[in-house]
Amino acid sequence: MNPTFLPYNLSRQPERKHVQLLIAPDARTGEYWYENLKYWLGDPASLYWFSDWETLPYDQYTPHPDLIAERLRVLAELPTRTHGIVIASAAALRQRLCPQTHLDKYGIHLAVGDHLARDAFLQRLIDAGYQRNPHHISGKGEYAARGNIIDLYPMNATDPIRLEWLDDDVDSIRTFAVADQRTLEKREHISILPRSELDLSDAGRICYRQNARLHYGEKIVNSPLYQQISEGKTPQGLEYYLPLFYDDTATLFDYLPKNSQVLACDDLPALLARHASWCEQRYQRTNPLRENRLLPPDALWLTPEETLARLAALPPVPYKERATALPFSGDEGERDQQWRTYIIEQEGDITLHFPSKGSCEWWQNSLSAPFGVGKETFSKLHFVVSPNRHSFRDGDAVHLAEADLHTIQVEQNHRHNRSRDPAALIRSLQDLSPGTAVVHADFGVGRYLGLEKLEEDGDELIAIAYAKGAKLYVPTADIDLITRYGGSDPDNAPLHELGGKSWQTTRRKIRDSLHDTAAELLALYAKRETASGFAIATDPAQQFAVAADFPYALTADQQTAIGEVMTDLTRPQPMDRIVCGDVGFGKTEVAVRAIFATIHDGYQVALIAPTTLLAEQHYRNLQERFEGYPLIIESLSRFKSAAEAKRVIERLKAGSIDLIIGTHRLLQKDIAFKNLGLVVIDEEQRFGVRHKEKLKSLRSNVNLLTLTATPIPRTLNLALSGLRDISIITTPPAGRQNIQTILTEWDIETIKDACEREHRRGGQTYFLHNDIASIERIAHILQEALPEQRIAIGHGQMRELEPLMRDFQNRHYDILIATTIIESGIDIPNANTIIINRADKFGLSQLHQLRGRVGRSHHQAYAYLITPNWNTLGKDAQRRLEAFTTLDSLGAGFLLARQDLEIRGAGEILGDEQSGQIQQIGISYYLDLLERSVAALKNGETADLDAPRSNIELGVPALLPDDYVYDPQERLVLYQRFAQSKSDADIQDLAAELIDRFGALPFAAQNLIARSRLRRRADKLAIEHISMSERETRVRFTDPARINPEPLLKRIQSDPGRYRANSNSAITINYPETETNSDGIALSGEERFTAHLAELEAILTEITP
Repeated sequence: MNPTFLPYNLSRQPERKHVQLLIAPDARTGEYWYENLKYWLGDPASLYWFSDWETLPYDQYTPHPDLIAERLRVLAELPTRTHGIVIASAAALRQRLCPQTHLDKYGIHLAVGDHLARDAFLQRLIDAGYQRNPHHISGKGEYAARGNIIDLYPMNATDPIRLEWLDDDVDSIRTFAVADQRTLEKREHISILPRSELDLSDAGRICYRQNARLHYGEKIVNSPLYQQISEGKTPQGLEYYLPLFYDDTATLFDYLPKNSQVLACDDLPALLARHASWCEQRYQRTNPLRENRLLPPDALWLTPEETLARLAALPPVPYKERATALPFSGDEGERDQQWRTYIIEQEGDITLHFPSKGSCEWWQNSLSAPFGVGKETFSKLHFVVSPNRHSFRDGDAVHLAEADLHTIQVEQNHRHNRSRDPAALIRSLQDLSPGTAVVHADFGVGRYLGLEKLEEDGDELIAIAYAKGAKLYVPTADIDLITRYGGSDPDNAPLHELGGKSWQTTRRKIRDSLHDTAAELLALYAKRETASGFAIATDPAQQFAVAADFPYALTADQQTAIGEVMTDLTRPQPMDRIVCGDVGFGKTEVAVRAIFATIHDGYQVALIAPTTLLAEQHYRNLQERFEGYPLIIESLSRFKSAAEAKRVIERLKAGSIDLIIGTHRLLQKDIAFKNLGLVVIDEEQRFGVRHKEKLKSLRSNVNLLTLTATPIPRTLNLALSGLRDISIITTPPAGRQNIQTILTEWDIETIKDACEREHRRGGQTYFLHNDIASIERIAHILQEALPEQRIAIGHGQMRELEPLMRDFQNRHYDILIATTIIESGIDIPNANTIIINRADKFGLSQLHQLRGRVGRSHHQAYAYLITPNWNTLGKDAQRRLEAFTTLDSLGAGFLLARQDLEIRGAGEILGDEQSGQIQQIGISYYLDLLERSVAALKNGETADLDAPRSNIELGVPALLPDDYVYDPQERLVLYQRFAQSKSDADIQDLAAELIDRFGALPFAAQNLIARSRLRRRADKLAIEHISMSERETRVRFTDPARINPEPLLKRIQSDPGRYRANSNSAITINYPETETNSDGIALSGEERFTAHLAELEAILTEITP
């Protein structure tokens, strides 16, 4: 059997009445079959790919959740299939699996209206292995419960699910977005698969304990793993203990329906024996390291003999070889000629297969050109985009694959798959933990202790510790006075005395200097606003067409960033915007929309990248992205000969090139544009000082769009100060998982395991070693440890680096040992492990960029940080590594930039003293003061930084009860968001979010919302104090001239017993001892308060000028 053409041959067989089991030699071949069968059959619903776990035998890491979900889906659907195809590798075929009763017992089917108590459903979720997240869920297999709402991310769902109960009935089922936790759409029913192939219920854990004692003896009860499982925990790597969780296991054969057939690759007995030998070697090496408590291979896998016996019981798939390979040989020129000869000499129709739309269109144009193949021949050609990469003949039909034009086979990768205010993110109290340094505007730097109550029925208070044991309690209404301290090492942050002079002196000096700083900023703002630019006229119909061609769903952050960029382009002032987003989060698509709009309006665009590799990648990607549009795209790099470069420069000057892509070569003096309208800079932080000065000169009259994952401190400071606009993309693409980050010392066995794990699942590994002098020695060490793997070396001093990178991209090497040249390298979704040697020598931004080289597919990615002994590292290095491993979530680039800003300092904008001021009071508080100073100066006023604050006492609890929002950290952030709300609409949106996420608002939460509305009105009317009680409400004004007194006087005159003026700056509203509704029924306490509140809000609205 020729495995290359199996998908085509099988798809041409008419029989579709059986389930056909295809056994591939390895994972890479299996994926190739799967992708090609999807193309040839056009029926993906009846096609399954059953992967192995993509971990090493006896690995300590849990497989990727998407992989587990797909395996469970195959096992759940396969037994009831009447026809279809399931592909499995030889290794996956040997695995012992959970019995079918596991899926039957723990699968859950639920519909709106079902009678099922919430707690009973929760228990079923726990039995199915779902894990509780005390905050809001972010990954598959998690749930969060609060009140009558349960959030759940089923293993087989694209989006998480929110379930709401009314008594013991399911009242609603709806999907929601992970990013903002808001509802997407309603559902009538859902089906939920178990979270794991393991039985993690109490019964399953009891079974584990019994089987473990039988297998290992009673001594196993002292094992940490045994104890963790007994305590209900689920440590990583449990998959290799799966048989202990069941009385009996199953295999893939047990899930096949009775009408199944089999088609196996050649040399299957040898492949099975080789895999069995490898598992035995891993067992012998790993078992002593795990205290001899691993299961032997026969407990986890069928023996090769057992596997072959089970296969022999299945009838074979009737299979006929139809495709005959077409031979190609020689260099690329000779292959091109052979390809064209096949086209010309073939009498019947010919199908041409291309890996992308861009290459397909290029060949359409080439073959239809005057020197192409002629009209009659061209009419016989069918151009398709497909995963097929081998040319063949089937009778009169000929299929030519573009891949055969290359002397080195080009491998196809099958693994592709609310506005953010940066200042608010800097100021956010998210992830604030007890002991963190915080700044209170009136009392200075202290240490956050948590949320506390002084009375059982009282409001929550924010507790802050100060010097000499002093403790401050701050009402949540005043949370806007508190900011996170940032700007220097938190361990050395000051700790002020409560009421001491030190803070007051520091604050006064900085405030005095802020007036001049704000004035200079305003001057720069004014200069920017008066800069002469040009507005880009956007065509909505054309923009819609470009958007429709984007094959992925935009995230909310991408949509916001695109909107902001397009708005900038339509203004007469030059755009200067930074788009900050993690590697692979879609910054380029934001640039695509701006590029297209600019070119469509008649202007030229330049895209500048820091390396030739990245520039060439942009060139190829944008050619494909704009396929079908009349855009002239060129590149300028060292790939061009001198003559070619000269022609490009001349065409650029003449205006016949729309988009030019290159490196800093585009900044040289001989480059001239006819009508430059937009410059896009990718990874500005990688350019040198001289190049940055040249880039600065562009900002005066050309639209500038900068793309970065981790802005350097100076750039971030400029954005936070308002001198450059910034858009932040922190929402990951659907299905993206956190990268598993491991901090370790040098250990060849750990490195060997990492490389083998990646290799066995068909992937590739980056090994970063940033020392050219010793890179050959490292390569020799790795080659000795991993003799089966192909290793290449790459660094900036090599003359032939680009071909090497292309060879790595096309999978001709398994491991690339390289310097930081890969930091801005080409995207390789197949590489999902990176090992960074001497990670202590890199900054946060570099580490983040390097880690971003992996994790671009739906496969679990790993990043190993290798350092010397921890105790030998410097304090800054320890802090950087701690920050990096802590902020390992997707979208952490901006937060890492904030950490970098705190560690390295903010950089200078206006003078030498600014950075020092930030160190003294923290960047959050500094930005707040600066913002208020600038706002005052804009209005021709001097900022009153000690303006009186409205004090509002409702007389009833106003808080988020801990049985409504369980997590104290979540409550803290929500209190902050209420305090930062700038309009009634913001408050209303936040209230709607609370209902959506946590259920109906309790009375105390309604009061919190009311207090927020009152605070906004009170600040606007210069109200000093509002005090509400059961019998009266008092309102005192700081400046009565700020209100319209007429409505108030009318009320006092018409009902003097109810309304009374205490002075010209205070009023009192009196209430009777009992009050009734329109039906004469006495109001309850809550109803009375609601009525009094509504009346007060009506009065405040009336007196607003």
